[in-house]
Amino acid sequence: MKSLKKEIIYPIIFLLLSILFFYSNLTFSYLQMGDVILWDIKNIKDAILSGNLYFWNNAYFTIASSYTVPIHPKSLLMALLPMEIYPQVTIIFHITIMGYGLFLFLREKKLSIKAAIFGAVALMFSNAIITLILPGHLGKFETYCYFPFVLYFLSKAMNTEKWIHFFFTGAFLGIAFLGGALDVAMYLALFLSCYFLYLLYNKKNDKKLIVFLKEDLKKIILLCIKFALVAVFSFLMSIQIIMITRNTQDMGAAGVTDKKQLWEWATRWSYPPEEVLGFFMPGFFGYYSGSETHPYWGRIANMEGEPKTSNFSLTAANIGYITFLFIIFAVFISKKKYKEKYFWIAAALFFLIASFGRYFPIIYGALFQIPIFQDARNPNKFIEIIPIPFAIIASFAADYIFKAIEAKKEDKLIKYLEDDYKYINIAQKIMYIIAILSIVLALITILTNGLIYNSFVADWKEANAALISKNIFMSFIRLALISTTALLLVNTSISLKEITIKDKFAVIVPLICFILFSVYDLGHIGFLIIGSIIVFLYVIIANKEDLFYKYLPYMFIAVLFLDLTQSGNMFIVKSNYNQMYKSTPIVDHILREGGNKTTMPILIPYLYRYTTHTMPYYNIPLTEPPAASRLSKDITDTFASFRINDYVGYQPRLMDLLGVRYILSPTYLDQSVLSNDLTKITEYQDQFSAAVLYELKGYRNKYEFVNNAYNAKDFNDGLGRLTMPNFNLANEVILLNNSNNNITLNNPNSIHSVEMLEETDNKIVFNVKTPDAGVLVSKERYNNDWSVTVNGEKKELLNANLLFRGVYVEAGDNNIVFEFTPSMKYAYSTIICWIIFIVISIISTVLYIKRYNNQE
Repeated sequence: MKSLKKEIIYPIIFLLLSILFFYSNLTFSYLQMGDVILWDIKNIKDAILSGNLYFWNNAYFTIASSYTVPIHPKSLLMALLPMEIYPQVTIIFHITIMGYGLFLFLREKKLSIKAAIFGAVALMFSNAIITLILPGHLGKFETYCYFPFVLYFLSKAMNTEKWIHFFFTGAFLGIAFLGGALDVAMYLALFLSCYFLYLLYNKKNDKKLIVFLKEDLKKIILLCIKFALVAVFSFLMSIQIIMITRNTQDMGAAGVTDKKQLWEWATRWSYPPEEVLGFFMPGFFGYYSGSETHPYWGRIANMEGEPKTSNFSLTAANIGYITFLFIIFAVFISKKKYKEKYFWIAAALFFLIASFGRYFPIIYGALFQIPIFQDARNPNKFIEIIPIPFAIIASFAADYIFKAIEAKKEDKLIKYLEDDYKYINIAQKIMYIIAILSIVLALITILTNGLIYNSFVADWKEANAALISKNIFMSFIRLALISTTALLLVNTSISLKEITIKDKFAVIVPLICFILFSVYDLGHIGFLIIGSIIVFLYVIIANKEDLFYKYLPYMFIAVLFLDLTQSGNMFIVKSNYNQMYKSTPIVDHILREGGNKTTMPILIPYLYRYTTHTMPYYNIPLTEPPAASRLSKDITDTFASFRINDYVGYQPRLMDLLGVRYILSPTYLDQSVLSNDLTKITEYQDQFSAAVLYELKGYRNKYEFVNNAYNAKDFNDGLGRLTMPNFNLANEVILLNNSNNNITLNNPNSIHSVEMLEETDNKIVFNVKTPDAGVLVSKERYNNDWSVTVNGEKKELLNANLLFRGVYVEAGDNNIVFEFTPSMKYAYSTIICWIIFIVISIISTVLYIKRYNNQE
């Protein structure tokens, strides 16, 4: 039981490190995460508290869709925590899960405890993982974090060949899918298949492949069946998310059909090969676009013919210099027990080359030929997967070097190194070259700072050019300090000469310089406190011979942690929560006029403050111009057909179609083609955005009752009719995919009354009094998860005017209810799988403890 109790300490260590990593944000002030992530969290939280597993997200007309409350650990956190601190807590929780999962995986590979901790830290705080926070990719982050557990159980399953471990592999893969980032989970699932084949191949041991296939065919087939269980169970467990995503994200490339344009759309966010330097030189290309201190100037998102300032990045890929160094060492070590390193090296190279996208299309170009991958844009997302193989490769080298430290303590280092020494010597020389080059280049870039500034000023203006030139030489100074620290640590560990007390303390000089440099660069005093504690603890162990070699491996881990913390905290951006969601005169006017009840504003174009924070917070529905990859093709094509140009935006007829009452513009529209149709209401400017509110003259209502119907043959036929100059919204509706093609109405002069009695996100109730039959059009997004009843009788939900919901109404006094009615069968599948997973986990744990006690 003592060893079982000892195991509990490891997840606690990773939890404490996760909390420590976010030292600059421990006040739990709002952590900026981009897009509408807090709005999404609020919606899910409200759904949980009201007992709904599904809800209709109506914040934006253009992306209104069915949403589900994922049956996932994060949903429990949402239910229990205040919305303002949920992002920080879920990040800390999931980083801990990720680290502990990789720790178990590396232990399964028979690596030492210290090497497994090293690998866990290298993965947990890799900036490629941390920087998913800033753009708001929380779902991706929560998807990645469970993958180490998937690897652990698959590795264990292939070692033991037990059904139970294959079951747990499928369960954790299902939990990863439930994180919500299906494209990421798809890549990982395909990679898992490759890893399974690799582990299966290793089963042959020293047998020839043909002999293995003949003699062990039954075992091979059985293992394949067991792996199929992984796929089936993970699908059944995550089907709740898979189906809702499939049904609501019919994404298109903004109407692009030409293959060349599709390629440019898909590969815009390709990872430039030169930015591999960022793996160990964070800050050289800046940190992220819009940073006040480290603006990004690399090539991500930059297309030919566009200004360099169109480059855009909110991520970084610092893996830590010691991780990078250990990857080099891993290439050279030849111990048989590390033969799996070749698989992970191949995996890392595959993901890296795939991430280059349009810059080196050999892999991504091949993937692009597969239809399912053509919608999975942005090759640079492969960079977010790389930390897993990188951490594993580095852990093999860490295990080798940490064991060399033990051998040195026992005066057996020469015997331990044996045939590897000449290769290790090569790796050491590479270390020296990097350290010397970084010092030389730091001096050169400092002396030529003016020239560097002049090369950037034309494109980036004076302020940014000054920051860029400063950050370039600062990145070399940083590299010189961290590489010197690592060099001294490695030499202390595997040098054949006797280590003096002077050698032990030499590492403190560049380390203290790195800590002071980081405090200067970041402006965070907390880093100084953490660094001082590490230096103090090192001084203690360096003075005690019996402790030094025992705890030296933890110094590698500590320096790695400092390295990643220094760069990772650049991306932890705080926003003033109260200010961001504070009402404005624009919001006050719309609320006072009942704008959130009867009409929806359209924003031309994107306005950060209003689209991502204020409007959603006050439940004011929005429409914004289509954005590539975010919208379904019907939205994109319909909006495009009414578009005038980038400045003016859309024709007034589109406003009529949507029932728009307000236009919120970042510029004055007094001289635009829309000027005669607008009345200026108010304007407002603050630190977040500037906007002018206009009201459309003669705006139409959010619903229409018409007595003239046209049954379109297909979408293009309907769009052609809709865009005809004589199409009149007041008395005609276009019906698409109408199963009852006998609806023929032609009563343009009919007199009727329509009253909206109730409106919530999930339900809208109307009363219609009419002497003649007609179609009621509710200007809400058409979706199959909605149903409609007339006087309590279920009717067909019509696709009206290509985008909206409609229903055929007979003459008379009619009560009409549109209601969100998603199928629950997928949620039930997920719930049943969770019950099975929990029950089997409890039984397995009880049996394991019982068996362990009997063995003792």
